Amino acid sequence: MPTYLQRALGALLLPGLLSTAALAQLSVRDVQYTTDPSGNSPRLNQTVQVQGVVTAVEYNAPPYAHSLFLADTTGGPWSGLLVASFTTLPAAVGDWVQVTGQVKETGGQTSLQFPFLTVLGTASLPDPEGITAAELPQEAYEGVLAALHDVTVTAPEANGLWKVSDGSGEASIGHTWDYIYQPALGDTLEQIRGVVAYVGAAFRLEPRSGEDLVFSGNIRPVISNVQRLPQQPTASDAVMVSAVIADDGQLTRTELHYSLDNGATWTSVDLEPGATADLYAGWIPAQVQGTVVQYFIQAEDDEGAVATAPEPPAWYSVGAPRASVPMDSIVTHFSQFNNQDVTVEGLITYMMQWTTSTGSTRISAYLQDASGRGLELSESGSFSTFPGLRRGNYISLTGEVGEFDGSAQISGFDAADVTVIYSGYPISFVEPPDFLPTGDPNNEDLLLTDTPGVTAAGTWCKVKGYLLAAEWAGGGTNLTLNDGSGPVVIRIWDDMNVPGAIINGDTVAFANLVGQTLSVSGAVSWYNGFQIEAGYAEDIHGDEPVAPASPEAEVWVEPHPFVPDRGETITIRYNAPAGAWIRLRVLNLRGQMAAMLRDGQSGGGYEIEWDGRDELNRRVPLGVYIVQLQSTLNGRTTVDSAPVVVGTKLK
Repeated sequence: MPTYLQRALGALLLPGLLSTAALAQLSVRDVQYTTDPSGNSPRLNQTVQVQGVVTAVEYNAPPYAHSLFLADTTGGPWSGLLVASFTTLPAAVGDWVQVTGQVKETGGQTSLQFPFLTVLGTASLPDPEGITAAELPQEAYEGVLAALHDVTVTAPEANGLWKVSDGSGEASIGHTWDYIYQPALGDTLEQIRGVVAYVGAAFRLEPRSGEDLVFSGNIRPVISNVQRLPQQPTASDAVMVSAVIADDGQLTRTELHYSLDNGATWTSVDLEPGATADLYAGWIPAQVQGTVVQYFIQAEDDEGAVATAPEPPAWYSVGAPRASVPMDSIVTHFSQFNNQDVTVEGLITYMMQWTTSTGSTRISAYLQDASGRGLELSESGSFSTFPGLRRGNYISLTGEVGEFDGSAQISGFDAADVTVIYSGYPISFVEPPDFLPTGDPNNEDLLLTDTPGVTAAGTWCKVKGYLLAAEWAGGGTNLTLNDGSGPVVIRIWDDMNVPGAIINGDTVAFANLVGQTLSVSGAVSWYNGFQIEAGYAEDIHGDEPVAPASPEAEVWVEPHPFVPDRGETITIRYNAPAGAWIRLRVLNLRGQMAAMLRDGQSGGGYEIEWDGRDELNRRVPLGVYIVQLQSTLNGRTTVDSAPVVVGTKLK
């Protein structure tokens, strides 16, 4: 079936009148060069065939959202041309292509429209043509890959444009392509590269990425996408302010500043990193009704450059409080709240739909609030019954406190009892900063109520440990993790459809991760003992390699003795071929195994801490041990070993 481009070309090249073979081969200059004062191409409205190198792709110049720029390899004036397209063209920067299309003038910009494109090979891009700001708005540079030098920002970005000057005049710089830079008055740049475009009756230079911006020395951190949740806070709400903060070096300070007295005094709060790259967030405590709160975010990098946003500071006014009961009050005073209607508010961290033994459908969710405690929500119905109950929604809900099969929960609500205050709340911001010890008996305190036999599941936590086993059991998978303090079960219900853990951005089945270290976030619960319920692949991560995979087994141990009796551990670094099955063991000098540290598929460089305990969690006797790494891939086995000394503290 002909593509849209082929059909469009067929409309231009009427059978029997003209064919692509009959078209003369033109350069970009042949199409662009003109002496007409209007700037129109001498080939206007002609169907032409042009060859050139692609200098930029996916240019969004309405109404064409997927245009590219073509150039003669010689560069210079008249060497660039816009190829306008509604759909993505099959070419990349550096491709040598042949394009057949109709020459048009749209909004003053010369372009090839209804293009039919064939990739012929690759070619070197022309060097950017050095021009001055005064020369930029000339027809000869339309579509040309060009560069401005030694410029100073004279106007910050507004409506996708910012301005610079090199002393010869002022030039407009576009932000149509995505790059992270917030121009500030007075910033200096050694060079700005890009293609010259004609948009809205004016010329602009369009950088294709951040690599087209060359700065004079260090630049400030870039603060973008500053958001406040909730948008309209009440006296019940602590307010989360988040932003994306990026820098070309290292950030040394990220702070949220807020004022309650019209800027007379400011309070600063350290921002915490979020779950995604460059995301940071901080909290402004709940304030009394009527308070006007001003705030801004400030970041500093390792060279002392400071950025502030927004400028001037943003603000909000605190509304009347909502009546809600803190979750920790319900948990610790369950006997008083049992069988009572309550209104609670918090973040949905977990949501599951499941089918009962009688065939009916129910939903279960975990809700956590600012008190740091969570509780189960349970009711008949499906996801569609409760559209407000979604992971990441911060909600207010009215229901009845009760218990089912020894588990505290809130039920007796319908969709009208659920109010979404805001959505898109990062789960990582309710996560405690520290990992729970996997075998700590005090973990059960997170489940206790004041009523014997009733536990309260739902508080969000995280653990990290060695994956001992991954086994299916009664409608779900049980992962057994141990960080050396004892095992904990991670329960993953089949209804949650979690295929595995995320390793280097890929999802790997749990069965292939036995013997590796996993970090897991989830809600505490109780089933024949303390366990954690996890339900999302993004909450389960494996160790990321700290070095590329080696061609054979390699292991290193710090050379000094360590003393487990003092709580010391020793770092073992190891590497193996990608995809290899490894066994990392600690052996005594008789060759007997004292501890199995890894037994599973691996590949790449990793680090692990050994606390001097054996397979039964006992301290090993003093002495010299051998750390042995065995790697097998495609029938080839390599082995490496290193000594380690276990000492003791002196009396």
